[in-house]
Amino acid sequence: MVPYKRTIDIQRNNLPKSVPFQDTVISSYQKTKFNPLLYECDLHKLKIIEDTVHVKMTKNNHLQKLLHESIKKQINYNEKDENGELILNDKILTILNELKILYHDNIHKQMGYPLQLWNICAILLYCGKSCNEKFSYDQIKFRHHKWPYLDFYLQEAVKILHSHERREESEMELYCGLKGVRLENIKEIKAGFFISHVSTSDDIQVAQIYRSDQGCILHFHPSMRRSLQIDSCDVSWISPFKHEREILFASAMWNYFIDFNIIYVSLHFCCEGNIYETRELLFEYEKWKFRDSNEQKYKKRINEFLERRCCNHNINLFCIFLSEAYKERTAVEIATANTVNNGLPFIKKDHEIGKKKKYFIKKFNTMLHKNQPERYQTFNITILQYGKNKLKFDRRHLSVIAVVIVHHPTLYVKNLHSINNHFKTNV
Repeated sequence: MVPYKRTIDIQRNNLPKSVPFQDTVISSYQKTKFNPLLYECDLHKLKIIEDTVHVKMTKNNHLQKLLHESIKKQINYNEKDENGELILNDKILTILNELKILYHDNIHKQMGYPLQLWNICAILLYCGKSCNEKFSYDQIKFRHHKWPYLDFYLQEAVKILHSHERREESEMELYCGLKGVRLENIKEIKAGFFISHVSTSDDIQVAQIYRSDQGCILHFHPSMRRSLQIDSCDVSWISPFKHEREILFASAMWNYFIDFNIIYVSLHFCCEGNIYETRELLFEYEKWKFRDSNEQKYKKRINEFLERRCCNHNINLFCIFLSEAYKERTAVEIATANTVNNGLPFIKKDHEIGKKKKYFIKKFNTMLHKNQPERYQTFNITILQYGKNKLKFDRRHLSVIAVVIVHHPTLYVKNLHSINNHFKTNV
């Protein structure tokens, strides 16, 4: 969890509400026939996209790759140049000057400067540049392969800012005007998830303007902003359209997956059972993984790990991260201790079950309210299904519960062992 001093208030009293008449730049809302909603029948398309597009991305020269993808040919952009020879010259690419100013903004300073330049660039391109309309249109047509870097770095930026905002204080209702859209088959919509990134405002007049005479307005309940699983953030300090008071929702990452063994090692051996520390550690790891080409660097060291019987590449990469963070032991030593000495509980079959989203729902309301009724609220805990109608219990299941709790930190579960015993005696 981000320390309180590195979070920002969600109040927006300093932003204008009137739309300036002289604003001639194309607004991020002005998209013809733009329907960002995700339908159940399209889930398989999104999964295929995420299995193919992001895997092919190279995680180096971030800013070059992003600008290569987004900038027009007027500034010597060569569409066939795959090696990123675009020179980052701020006299030619004036956007670089904007990025430097935004990077040192007081809001970013209060957060502790968590964004990289390419993250800020992605938000600025989306919120204030002409590529926005084409990018959004390609996304709703499932042509994500045309914009892999803008999509990925925008996702990453929203997720980072999402963690630095005190969203739990939000009572803000948000609106999004969709021009030329009439919603059909509402029951088929996957609630809370979007094909593309979605701009919203707390000013309904802004939504009404961009809905025009024909269209609709999406109304977002405050719970959408508070949700951990639906990433959103205030981008008004980056967007050139201050009057839009923009809150940006990220598109769905439907196939996002983390090796359960990483969660197991984090929870048991790094954080000594502390769920909140585990969640923070995993969040830092995900950010680290895409910096400085760390995944690519690991490929050059694979033999070091294999010679010590460390066969899980996900764990090996995680151990490199741990060795850099703690500097007490080498990455190979940490990987050997967890892979060979302690043993990793999850196997490939377990991961496949997780990817296919087969879940088993079990209510713990009675047990939790009986033990400490003043501490717990009504909720369901989702755990992975092993077998058709029953669970097999071994040392994996404690970490499986942790998988869910890591993604649901509002659950006030203090004693995992009590849940452990409850499983064995009541299921």
